[in-house]
Amino acid sequence: LLARLLLAGALLGGSSAWFELCGRDVGGGEAFGTILATLVLLVHIGGRGCASFGDMQGDVMDAIQFMVANRERLGLEFQIGGETAGGKGGGRPRLILGGYSSGGHVCATIVRRPDLWGDRLLPPPSDLAGAMLYVSPVLATRAWTGSGGAGTGRPTWFTDEVVRMVFGRRAAASVPSPLHEVLDGGDGHPDVPHVLVGCRNEVFGLTLMDTFFASEEYSDALDKLGIDSRYRSVESDHWSVLGSSALGDALGEELDALRSRMG
Repeated sequence: LLARLLLAGALLGGSSAWFELCGRDVGGGEAFGTILATLVLLVHIGGRGCASFGDMQGDVMDAIQFMVANRERLGLEFQIGGETAGGKGGGRPRLILGGYSSGGHVCATIVRRPDLWGDRLLPPPSDLAGAMLYVSPVLATRAWTGSGGAGTGRPTWFTDEVVRMVFGRRAAASVPSPLHEVLDGGDGHPDVPHVLVGCRNEVFGLTLMDTFFASEEYSDALDKLGIDSRYRSVESDHWSVLGSSALGDALGEELDALRSRMG
């Protein structure tokens, strides 16, 4: 209970502004108490009735399967490994896989699950994707330490409680953490160029929440495995980045460079 109360307190910020948006004129104490109680309730019932992480992976895999099966009808001209535009051997894949936020989390896990691809008669990710692109992705669902092994001040209980709130207490333990998988050796990770775009202020300066957005650390870990990876930081936050000019400028530069890295 104490951990949940601390979690709710850590998440609080701008409570008076939140109540103004709701059209309520309440005192600071009442606002604090109401939001605190709401967040504690969310932690307690978290994950009930929501889609499982396996459901999320399955939805993305079904979308990829549909896209591959209907690429001509959809006017998609990407190649699959071993193909050329004329259907002969020798080509390289030109599809870029990736995602934003939790979409990045799902994508970073399915590329390490060959069974998901085989079950749908799809080629492995390294034959389908020529590169990976992530924008402000969630890449750590467990607490982690800095590259030098020093503690980062990110408490384990906080990370665990947020994951439980999102996925439910029973399912939380089985949710994969892409950063940890790469730090543990990254077996089976596609050896293709990666671009990771992170925000300088992911969650409005709430550093505890930065635990989940580990783009720079993930990129560094891939580099140590010999996988070509670039990290790019933009002046934005997690919720505003998709509509920001900073992201547009960064993607323009990074995609130009990515084409040459893809060969």
